[in-house]
Amino acid sequence: MRVVKERDGGVVRRVRLVDGDGEPVTAACRFLDHLVDRGFSPHTICAYAYDLRRLFTFVAAEGMDWREFRGPDALRLLAFLRRAPSRRPAQRLGLTVVVGGPETPGRLLAPAT
Repeated sequence: MRVVKERDGGVVRRVRLVDGDGEPVTAACRFLDHLVDRGFSPHTICAYAYDLRRLFTFVAAEGMDWREFRGPDALRLLAFLRRAPSRRPAQRLGLTVVVGGPETPGRLLAPAT
């Protein structure tokens, strides 16, 4: 699953979430289009897209449809996110958890994520 940014003159105009086959994830794309229509910042829309990517990755790993997601699933999602590696460098003012191995290379997502 990946986030695709469509640019016009260097400015992000549209953001799509696509699955492994390159097909748009319809529910996520509709929501992202709604954010564009409401005039949200391109940075905000991209941030939402990456959060949706994490959610839909979790849903796929659990073998469920996104419409089946309920409150109790949220705790499993939070645990999933705490184990999710982050490849992006980050400036943190405190201690950082660094993990290794083929399953979880790099840093973990920050608790605020």
